[in-house]
Amino acid sequence: MTNKLNPTLKKQTSPKKKILRHQEPLQDKEKFLSIEQKIQRLRQKREKLHMNQALFFTKEVQRILEDEFSLEMALVILEKTWTTASKSQKEEWSKRVPSFRASFFSAYEKESQAHDPIPQQI
Repeated sequence: MTNKLNPTLKKQTSPKKKILRHQEPLQDKEKFLSIEQKIQRLRQKREKLHMNQALFFTKEVQRILEDEFSLEMALVILEKTWTTASKSQKEEWSKRVPSFRASFFSAYEKESQAHDPIPQQI
């Protein structure tokens, strides 16, 4: 509000209101930092999941190829098989994807429970 005698003068706010105004940005900053920390934890969790998927895939390829296993051989087999496969064969493989994912997640859950018996909250 302005003063009737001098319209340029504004009514002074109480010290309590000033303190509250200064606390609001701090609370917002704390919320922001908390959200940033959660985002970082989720990124780390995603990275760990990707690593576990890669390890699971490697173990499965190793199980299939047994003594002949090498990463290079697995990549050559995968590339040649995919490029020479028919469209119907590729569709068949696509239908089988959920079973691989299901077996991965069940194996991942067992492994994570063994290593981390208390789930961390996000």
